[in-house]
Amino acid sequence: MKQDILFEEKQYIGFNRMTITRNLVLVLFCFLAYYWTENRELNGNFFFYLGCAILAFHILSLFITHIRIWVTEDLIQLKGVGVARNEIIPIAEISSVEKVKYSQYLINNPVFKLHREGVVKFYSTGTDAVRIKTKEGLTYLIGTQKADELFRLLSEKSSLHK
Repeated sequence: MKQDILFEEKQYIGFNRMTITRNLVLVLFCFLAYYWTENRELNGNFFFYLGCAILAFHILSLFITHIRIWVTEDLIQLKGVGVARNEIIPIAEISSVEKVKYSQYLINNPVFKLHREGVVKFYSTGTDAVRIKTKEGLTYLIGTQKADELFRLLSEKSSLHK
């Protein structure tokens, strides 16, 4: 029996500030090295083609889904790229939900199911997050671009199960 999806968000790896910054710096380095190379026929072409390859890879990464989040009537599911199992959080097990800022830093690495300091983190892009605490004592921090919508939905659903 398939349940209706109440909320869905896809986060792409290429839209992350860390990925954009890193790729931009590498491409600029390659193109500047090509420009300053004296003997371009022998050495410079390598830098030019490397810069083009990094740029093409970044454009391709704009279409690769890093995290897919969806909420049904009973569950929150998170699916990561290259991950065999979905992370499933039963809504009935939620004890509290709050909207928070994901991090104090401007640039954050994308993560999927990173266990750090008692918190399980999921993040690809955005500045806001939803912190979910379960009755078992687990804390999840889900970075999202639709934090208001996800927070409102989970607040309503978790209050219904209490």
